[in-house]
Amino acid sequence: MNKNIILLTSVLMLSGVSVHANEQDKSVPVNLYVEATVLDYTVPESISMYVKANSNEADIDDMKITNNSKVGVIQIKNISALAINDYTKVEDISDFSKLPMNSKKASLVFRNHDMMTDYKEVIEVDPECDETLSFTGHSNATTEIVADQPFEIIMTVGFK
Repeated sequence: MNKNIILLTSVLMLSGVSVHANEQDKSVPVNLYVEATVLDYTVPESISMYVKANSNEADIDDMKITNNSKVGVIQIKNISALAINDYTKVEDISDFSKLPMNSKKASLVFRNHDMMTDYKEVIEVDPECDETLSFTGHSNATTEIVADQPFEIIMTVGFK
């Protein structure tokens, strides 16, 4: 019998609290403080472009982009290639076998997009993941070994 009385009292106490809350509508502001998330990603300082003798096709190292953040998807919003060191960027459909020797002409292609113009499709990299960017290209024949940089690759990176 004692147990039933205690249970009944508890139910009455709860219903009393519930009725009291419905009688007085109150709002309580919630202040949210979130520290700014820092872009934390890794890209290689350089990638190599190799053209073998008697060929104009380039083998280009992959570029691995790593999102080191635990939160936040990073977006690569634009990729451009700038010809440097007296190189001239030419269309990949050019006939490289007919270009003059040592003319310092090269092409760069990313995802079937000729880098004569910027690549503008957004690439997303999830937190603690990476994305590998693969390039192809061509260069004209040379009479000597070339150890030079034909391009700078410039990326615009931000958060989703």
